[in-house]
Amino acid sequence: MSQRKLKEIFGNLNETMSKEVQPNLSKPNLYKICCVASFSKLVEFNLYLTSRRRKYSFFLLGTLRGLCEELIFLSYLQTFPYYVRNSILRERMKVSTLRGIAAQTKFFSVSEFKQLVLMYPKSHTKQAISDHRSKLNEIISRHSTFSQLPTLKIMADQTGYGELYAYLYHGTSRLVHFDPAVLLRMGWGPSLAGPYRFSTEHFEDYYLDFCRAYSSMLFVEFVRKFGRSIGSENIDLKAAAHDVSQVLKQRKRLPELVTFEEMNVDIDEMPALIEVALNAAIAQSEFEESDEN
Repeated sequence: MSQRKLKEIFGNLNETMSKEVQPNLSKPNLYKICCVASFSKLVEFNLYLTSRRRKYSFFLLGTLRGLCEELIFLSYLQTFPYYVRNSILRERMKVSTLRGIAAQTKFFSVSEFKQLVLMYPKSHTKQAISDHRSKLNEIISRHSTFSQLPTLKIMADQTGYGELYAYLYHGTSRLVHFDPAVLLRMGWGPSLAGPYRFSTEHFEDYYLDFCRAYSSMLFVEFVRKFGRSIGSENIDLKAAAHDVSQVLKQRKRLPELVTFEEMNVDIDEMPALIEVALNAAIAQSEFEESDEN
């Protein structure tokens, strides 16, 4: 029922919301453009998750992380005046583009695929990156207490998303970086003695549910933060966010980072395990008190 409701909400939004921005070519509002673009991606991602059964959902986590970072970065930019936000985005975009050109220049200069790509001399891109990074830092230092663009963690703390960022960062970063625990959890077998079959399919329900739950949460937060910037007359974003929030509240559980299943813990035995843990803590406390006496 909940997935059908979400599919209806995001399907309606995807059809009725405006994904277009008419920019002022002489002075485009980059901040609003980024807000609309990010929100469009968020709605489409949620619709994609609810549209049908998803295999290999392991590979969706990277998109969830990107959406979370966009929410935090755009929220942090709200602390600056409009013209400053646009300047920050402009310089950040220039640095990112130049770094991409530098990376592909280096790669294709040694790669066996000798194709023609956009290249700049190394000295040119290095100096240009340095110049635009200096401009970016100058803007930040002039309008905040930082000497350069703060880390995303600091942005999250300052915008009230510290715990959410830490949680989703941990849940997604170990999938895009090397983590032996992620590789080992792919192996399941009939017993501890094996044999083990390794596949991302073993956790596909978990990863799909993880994406569905927290992308819905990001949607609610995005509307709360940017509803006025991205809303239009023909849709009620607050009503949509309220409905999504109600679906989230109907959940019995939110997906955890470390599950009972992978730790071979029967959730029905948890009361007994908690009792054992409490008894152990009490015993340890009594031992320490007697030792002090």
